[in-house]
Amino acid sequence: MLRNSNNSSVLIKLAILDASTGSFKGPYPVRYKTGTLLREFITRLAPWIDSKRARFFTNLSNSSVDQIRGTIRSSSDWCHILVVVNTDADTKDELLKHLANTNKKKISSFLSSTSSDILETSVSIKRVKGDVLVQSESGEVFKGIMSFKREESGFSFYYHTEKELKMINASDTAQKKEHSLTAFTDIASKTDNFCFEYIVSAVKAGDAIIVEHEKSGQVELKTFLLEPGSELCYRDSGNRINLMRLPELYKGVSLRFAFRMNPPKDHFIEPSFLKAYKLIHKLSKSKGLEPSAIFRLDEGEYAISAYKDNRVYVYRFREADDSFEQLISFPHSSSLENMVYLKSVGAFLVSFPESPAIYLIEPQIEKPKNVENLFNPGPKDFSAYGSVVDMVVLNSTSDSEVVILCQEKRITYHIIQDIGEIDDS
Repeated sequence: MLRNSNNSSVLIKLAILDASTGSFKGPYPVRYKTGTLLREFITRLAPWIDSKRARFFTNLSNSSVDQIRGTIRSSSDWCHILVVVNTDADTKDELLKHLANTNKKKISSFLSSTSSDILETSVSIKRVKGDVLVQSESGEVFKGIMSFKREESGFSFYYHTEKELKMINASDTAQKKEHSLTAFTDIASKTDNFCFEYIVSAVKAGDAIIVEHEKSGQVELKTFLLEPGSELCYRDSGNRINLMRLPELYKGVSLRFAFRMNPPKDHFIEPSFLKAYKLIHKLSKSKGLEPSAIFRLDEGEYAISAYKDNRVYVYRFREADDSFEQLISFPHSSSLENMVYLKSVGAFLVSFPESPAIYLIEPQIEKPKNVENLFNPGPKDFSAYGSVVDMVVLNSTSDSEVVILCQEKRITYHIIQDIGEIDDS
């Protein structure tokens, strides 16, 4: 295990390479005091390495170095130090030329000074590759993601605009078919479509779609059940299942918040609202905070963002011991609106209300890092597609995951994976 010094002052990335075998370890976030001789630094940090015979390379220059001086890290860029044993190379070019293919791409990326598709945190370096799922062509405004499901032939994706419920069937992101879902006004009706004035939020649970919408200035919940034998037609349940009294019983709980905390497998949604209401009440009572976004980390474990006195807080809540643990806190002019945890990089991807940008936040870093360029597969600036209104993460593991971002004018699909595992062709 690396021995990290408490006297260091700057956070950097360190990796260790055995050039004779191609063995690559790291990267590790460690603290380095500017100007310290790297041989002394690595002797204290990893005493099993013969520092007298090691070479040191960075992403700041081509030649090997003995120490690093000056400002070595900005708010968005990391200094990388590669400790190499069993090599006579004096430059990065020489080192890479004689390396075997094993980990060569990863080492090259680690030593690169710039890379437009690299997502980097204090504990990870990943590559991001994205594509557009759907883009607004007629002025419609996208408002949220209802569900995303893998199929044998590809995937099915449900989302909504301000006035419509929609679905995409696709074998891949290049071959997709977009459909508008029909919502009938009554179980007996076969002709009258339900006309939404404004859809606040909508979620899909099994064969039901629950819609939170505004009607004549009032917010109500409607449950639509899938028509037997159909994939695109849903009928209003008449709210005999989804009681209209839910918003009154659980004031302050949005449909999206309730479902992100406790997603049901069918249309019985009261347990989701009850669980969310209890959590909100508990956080308010114990911390004096009102939550703004939630992400389900694991069974019985949640990340919750809250806001007070121009400061954003992110807590972890565990049901097992009924406890809140503060993970992150930073000053900001508004609360978080959306938040997902990226397990593969150990950080949160977040957005703020009415903001056409996305940020990365993590416990080790004092302020949010703008990462919109990494999640922009289109030719225009990220902001040209409007505010970020929703985001979800899928297939989350310590190695990779998929993120879906919903902006007002497009919805995009992004793969976050280890360097070298994504085909660049």
